[in-house]
Amino acid sequence: MSESEKSAFSSENILAVTTGKRGLLEELHLPSQAVSFIRQNRRLLLVTVVVSVAAIVGWNWYSQYAAGREDQAAVLLAKAMEAQTPAQRRALLAEVRQKYGRTDAALLSGIEEAHLAYGAGDLAAAITGYEAALKIMDAENPMQPLVQLELAQAYADQKAYDKAIALLEQLKDTAGFAGMANLALGRVHALAGNSAKAREALQKVIALENVYPPLREAAQIQLGLL
Repeated sequence: MSESEKSAFSSENILAVTTGKRGLLEELHLPSQAVSFIRQNRRLLLVTVVVSVAAIVGWNWYSQYAAGREDQAAVLLAKAMEAQTPAQRRALLAEVRQKYGRTDAALLSGIEEAHLAYGAGDLAAAITGYEAALKIMDAENPMQPLVQLELAQAYADQKAYDKAIALLEQLKDTAGFAGMANLALGRVHALAGNSAKAREALQKVIALENVYPPLREAAQIQLGLL
């Protein structure tokens, strides 16, 4: 297997997404400005979502109590995101989950813990974290497809190709994710040694109407490597 075939789902690339080196975001050919924005603002955006949700809760006593817990959880989550070391961040994230279960901040803390495990190369812990998040996540939660994509990548990196493919097959039916899911399917099928399926998935990306142009270009590049 060539280096180009395994690059998108390799441990090195997964780690690169969190360290600023070339990684999956570049493999998807996103604009450099978009890559920088995602890397620099991901944690801030997550905290903003929590605070926004907390702000709209409340018209009776229980709602006020829930809003208070959401606010407190959001503050602790923000503190965790500002932690100077991974160990400090993990400890604070765990505290959010333990103290403020059933809040959006607790859910986001679990996802961030999975991200940290993923970046550290602990695929088993990352998969457990992503799976746990999906079990409690509302089907309408806009973060669900993003977590599914992260989990699929972890499965693929663990060489659990069947699980990755099954998840991506679900994801491709989600509005706005057909291009990205099929692009990832092409990569996973290639890693699994199924060139025919890989070509089929990549050709779907190219044929999609209104697909994000860099995704089509990435599919064309991958298709040429098969």
